[in-house]
Amino acid sequence: MAIHTNSKQGLPQPGIDAAREGRTVLGYVNAKTGLDTALVLTDATFLHNIDIGKPLVIAGFYSHISVDTDTMTVEWVTTADANGAGAVTVHTGQFRMATGTSTSQAPVVDFTFPVPLVLTRDDGKAFSARCLGNDAAAALYLQYFGWIEDV
Repeated sequence: MAIHTNSKQGLPQPGIDAAREGRTVLGYVNAKTGLDTALVLTDATFLHNIDIGKPLVIAGFYSHISVDTDTMTVEWVTTADANGAGAVTVHTGQFRMATGTSTSQAPVVDFTFPVPLVLTRDDGKAFSARCLGNDAAAALYLQYFGWIEDV
């Protein structure tokens, strides 16, 4: 890791350094529907390929569902194939969201992992989320953020 002017010697700030060096990652989907069966997200704005020798660090995520009386579970996964297909390996427990009878009761989840997920090509060729909603109309907003490790 490069040491920059504002880094504290002996106290690495990898996320800040990654941002300075252009190594940050952000994936997102907006109003994603059709998740009434478990589905690995393969949208171009979301699926992230894991390169050989470049660990992917996921620091946290934001999620929200915007339709009344719906539920959604999200788990963070890697896949055997770079296109999001193939065997799935789960790296977290399921995060569950539910709305009440109005969207004003819909929770927004803004979560930072206490210990970031660090994923290498040995874990899979792509990083994504597997989602399951209670019906096809459930609209998911999901975003993750992190960086590519400088090794």
